Amino acid sequence: MKLISSIKACVKRSPHLLRFAKPVYKFCCNQARMLGLYRAPRMLQGELNFFSAINKQCKVVVDVGARYDTDYIEISGGNGIEYYLFEINPKFYAKLKRKLLRFNENVHAENVAVGERNGFTEYFEDSESVLRSTTGVKNSSMKLGSDIEMVRLDHYLSSKHVTQVDFLKTDIEEYDYFALVGFGEFLNACRYIQFELGIGAPIDDAIVTIEASVIHDITTG
Repeated sequence: MKLISSIKACVKRSPHLLRFAKPVYKFCCNQARMLGLYRAPRMLQGELNFFSAINKQCKVVVDVGARYDTDYIEISGGNGIEYYLFEINPKFYAKLKRKLLRFNENVHAENVAVGERNGFTEYFEDSESVLRSTTGVKNSSMKLGSDIEMVRLDHYLSSKHVTQVDFLKTDIEEYDYFALVGFGEFLNACRYIQFELGIGAPIDDAIVTIEASVIHDITTG
């Protein structure tokens, strides 16, 4: 472990090594994904601790970018929570469905994208996003499809007669802003929201920034 830490520290101190190491690391990860050897890390312990603290206050939980994680369901352990899980990657979704077979909770799982509109979108396997370019992957060429269904959360939840969401989590590789836009009026009444803000993500001819005006636009629709 000390050797690995020393190597990492050395790479970080050298711009030339860092420039070489990043593309090599990305290439190895992409190869591992294609071979089915890549294993995503579990949720961060802080995220799990937070949900452990608030889950008894929740009746409806929405997880956007669920991958094949069932940590929330395991933590709640039969507290009567209704779950809505969204995962765009068909491989992750298939694994998620298999894992859900061992739970008795009321769980709805959907193999769709979540965003600011209803329609169809592209999905890129190496960036694991509907965006061709993210912070980690530039100009992806690993397109999984161009006709992936996309839904707005407010429209989807209303069609299921859901009127209140207690906890929303999004982790969809820098497209989280648009999932929040599509959450619509639910956003103002949701008790807890956990999301990643993808600074620089494109929308039409603009990009997501951290200015207060942009955040205000999300909350006001």
